[in-house]
Amino acid sequence: MTQGIYEFFRQVLIVQIIISLYWPLNIPLAALAYKIRGGMALKPFSFWLRSSVAALGMACLSVSLMGFDQTLTHIGLPPGPVHIAMFLMFVPLGAWWMFTVFKLRDKWEGLTTLLLFVFVPGLVLVLVKLVFGYEPPHFVDVKDWIDEIPV
Repeated sequence: MTQGIYEFFRQVLIVQIIISLYWPLNIPLAALAYKIRGGMALKPFSFWLRSSVAALGMACLSVSLMGFDQTLTHIGLPPGPVHIAMFLMFVPLGAWWMFTVFKLRDKWEGLTTLLLFVFVPGLVLVLVKLVFGYEPPHFVDVKDWIDEIPV
């Protein structure tokens, strides 16, 4: 039972990292997340600059959490709880980052922007993989960096 939960969080972490690492390609995702959430009107330059910084910050957060995950598992901590901890760090740090970059009114708006930025495209990736069995190519094979759960 616990192995299944650990594997679920491992897969969620992998999808989050994959979405965040496509940096210049995910700038429109950050912009769309802000617009869907109903952000205030910004001048076009400011809007795209903030979207670029938001996406770049999420890529940096993903790389740092991926490295931290790998470090903790390689020093001997069990991968399952480490993956859950990385997920639990990704969500509030990502929400805070979106809140800060887009200068939102409250932290809940940062969380909803993060959900629209990462989890909706992640759901699309998972559905494509489940329905068609196709996984888009990645420039970094994240699955090699996030240790598997031992059986």
